[in-house]
Amino acid sequence: MPKRKLNEKDVPEAAEPVSSAPASFNDFGLEPRLLRGIRDQKWSLPTPVQQKVIRLALDGRDNILARSGTGTGKTAAYLLPILDRILRRTASQESRATSLILVPTRELALQVTRLAQSLTTYCRQDVRIQNIAGKESEIVQRAGLSQNPDIVVGTPARVVACTNTGALELKELSHLV
Repeated sequence: MPKRKLNEKDVPEAAEPVSSAPASFNDFGLEPRLLRGIRDQKWSLPTPVQQKVIRLALDGRDNILARSGTGTGKTAAYLLPILDRILRRTASQESRATSLILVPTRELALQVTRLAQSLTTYCRQDVRIQNIAGKESEIVQRAGLSQNPDIVVGTPARVVACTNTGALELKELSHLV
């Protein structure tokens, strides 16, 4: 049975087939420093959800909805295209748009943050990641957010609290997960 997606009227319709699936992460054309981070994770091949989502995201598709079981690589599927875009921005791009990743728990926020940090081992100075779901004080979180992080990871409650106090501005949001 073909996979289905919802059209603009929320009616299911057949999804487009994904063109030739990459045989390796190299086939995506990801930034070389990310490929080194992937190698350090000891990932040999992209999982099925990564094959589909990464290609769509790198091609500039919006509103990607993926459903897959625990441990199938969903986090890397959305993180890698975001990280690739951050690393490929040009020096002439003055404003640093923020990517916001909403997760339901502090534990998941920590997991996402750790994976992002691991993938950016070789380019950490070029990617700023801020987890606002932790137990840090509001002052510490405000200080981290004042440095305009590229990626903010947080729970909905913490994101709302930080936007209400003005510590987090979402005017230039580039990605929402």
